[in-house]
Amino acid sequence: MTHSYFVSPDWLEAHLQDPNVRVVDATIFFDVDNEAMIQSGQKQFETHHIPGTVEANLMELSDPTAELPFTVMQHEDFVKALEKMGISDETHVVVYDSGPQVGVEFSASIWAARLAWQMLYAGLTKVSILEGGFDRWLLEERPVSKEIVDYPEGQLNVQQQDHYFVDKKEVLAAIKADNIQIIDALSPDQYRGVSAPYGPDRAGHIPGSKNVFYGSLADPATGRLLDRAILSQIFEEAGVLTDTVEAILYCGFGVGASWLFMVLKELGKEKIAVYDGSMDEWTQDDQLPIEKDSSL
Repeated sequence: MTHSYFVSPDWLEAHLQDPNVRVVDATIFFDVDNEAMIQSGQKQFETHHIPGTVEANLMELSDPTAELPFTVMQHEDFVKALEKMGISDETHVVVYDSGPQVGVEFSASIWAARLAWQMLYAGLTKVSILEGGFDRWLLEERPVSKEIVDYPEGQLNVQQQDHYFVDKKEVLAAIKADNIQIIDALSPDQYRGVSAPYGPDRAGHIPGSKNVFYGSLADPATGRLLDRAILSQIFEEAGVLTDTVEAILYCGFGVGASWLFMVLKELGKEKIAVYDGSMDEWTQDDQLPIEKDSSL
């Protein structure tokens, strides 16, 4: 049976008692209007979560020595953290979150996708996202719990999948490569250079990249992915579904790009990598090129 990188609430509810399924809450609350712009979902987890779930704090599952937020941590440290959640080689991990950003009108499980990408990069294979996330689970009035469950430590024997990760040197080389397409997962305004969170001199996108906004791939009301045919058309137009083309995905700090990664995996794409530093890193180096919409 082909592995699915997304599972439905029906599937998950039917498998809550399965000892080989581990549900993980990766919620992060990203609120640009709050002084503490990025907060973990710990308080929410303590009051209600899907029964049997363990919490994963993405801020703690990042490299503590890195200057950039959510930088992927060392392989051995990440694997040990997963084992403490009771995850083993045979475990099917299902990750969920509570939406991408406070107050937005689109849906995308970007935080769940970030953790799922980290797991796949670390070498796990049985990783899925709950389609629609916790919001859909609550909307459908499915069971919740406040019980905190401790599982016996798992055992993982996994090898890091280096082809899922690229750095800025590889991205720079990819700009002129015929068999690589770079994809910008940020909003159209940020891609074009209309919105300039990194300053007017560093507004825009990596040259040659095409724009597939991470918030455009799911139904805003339910969080369900768009029809697979529509998703395929979006990525075909972006030029990345051809088997011979590698897709390099980036966003602000590698989180929205991870959502595109998981959607592409669901569509059967194999040649995909996330630029972990993304625009947070790229814009800090004045030697790296950026282009805007020519009409601006």
